[in-house]
Amino acid sequence: MDESLNKIKDILKKEIGLDANTLGDATIDKILHQRMHACQIDNIEDYYHFIIQNSDELAVLLETAVIPETWFFRDTRPFKLVADHIKQYSKQKKICNILCIPCSTGEEPYSICMYLLQAGIAADVFNIHAVDISNNALSLAKQGVYGNNSFRNDIAKTYQKTYFEHDGGKEILKKNVKDAVNFSRMNILNESELSSLNVKFDFIFCRNLLIYFDINTKEKAFKNLHTIMQDNGMVFIGHSEFGSVPKNLFTVCGNDQAFGLIKYKPTEKPNKKPIKPQQNLNNKIYKSDFNTVKKDTASPFNKLKLEKSKSKKIAENKNNQTNTEGDLLTIAKTLADQENLSAAESTCFEFIDKHGDTAESFFILGLINEASKHYDIAEGFFRKSIYLDPKHYNSLLHLALLLRKLGDTKSAELFMKRAERINDTKTL
Repeated sequence: MDESLNKIKDILKKEIGLDANTLGDATIDKILHQRMHACQIDNIEDYYHFIIQNSDELAVLLETAVIPETWFFRDTRPFKLVADHIKQYSKQKKICNILCIPCSTGEEPYSICMYLLQAGIAADVFNIHAVDISNNALSLAKQGVYGNNSFRNDIAKTYQKTYFEHDGGKEILKKNVKDAVNFSRMNILNESELSSLNVKFDFIFCRNLLIYFDINTKEKAFKNLHTIMQDNGMVFIGHSEFGSVPKNLFTVCGNDQAFGLIKYKPTEKPNKKPIKPQQNLNNKIYKSDFNTVKKDTASPFNKLKLEKSKSKKIAENKNNQTNTEGDLLTIAKTLADQENLSAAESTCFEFIDKHGDTAESFFILGLINEASKHYDIAEGFFRKSIYLDPKHYNSLLHLALLLRKLGDTKSAELFMKRAERINDTKTL
């Protein structure tokens, strides 16, 4: 049984680059049992042989393993960079080429399009290519029909009024937006497929995909992205993905914007310093168990450099503890207690780089970003934590509270009920 399970995991990695360990055994078991039940197969060894001989079922399994989690206007900061770039080169009549990979069910590429149109930029000066490995997701994206769950913040709801038509509980995207985005099926790990687009991209959005790859697969993905980018092009990645960025290919964006990476010029020397996301430390921080909030009134510029005494204390803490999984996460919490969110976040990334993604590491990153008022990023980390561990009580609780704060009371209630059920089980 274990041998067949491992072979199936190898297939997932080979076909779509998915490192099954990032999903966790519980999620993999759920996916496999769902497909085995649909195929009326009781034995995993029989199911393995079935997918080897049946390409249609293999395709369905791959589709099932790709779980989309997206909504409109998750983060508009990179959109402003794109808009500013287009306006800067408008007199040169230069077309701006943008790639979304993966595009999932279309919310991100359509968000970019709506933002640019709203900024007064004509649709004929930019091209948006949206690609994904999931045919099901692409089919939904091309339809442009969405439910309320795709509109989770006030910004999205503002655009909803202008660019959507309401019809029987569904929101239908207007034709001018749909026509401005080109969808196609591609695999980020297939360089020839990406090259077939025959475009060098100015901007690439590739957020929260690489967390599901192992180190070697991430390196291949970054190399492929580098190949299809313009010199000085920019790629936006997810907040938790900076620990694996190849330093010979990209350098961090030089401002506090959207976790962007800039492609090296051919004449540039690689940056030997570790790439870390830029921080805005004008924030609120969590103390002790992260339940009590204290306002941080220090200047963000002053906080970018630690006081000598604090640096010494942090160094002593690290020297006195070994870099085991629990120690690194404990250090991260301690650093946050000391009001040093930047170091706390870096320590979490260090842990992820050494030990891989875990529910607890994502939970702590969620807390750090919630404290920094990066609510959209915090929500993403809490959801990733729950994705890896559906019974992670603290993530369920904090996500419920955050969603309630953001006005999504319906979703908040659902997550709160899940947290309460787990808490009730613990107290029995």
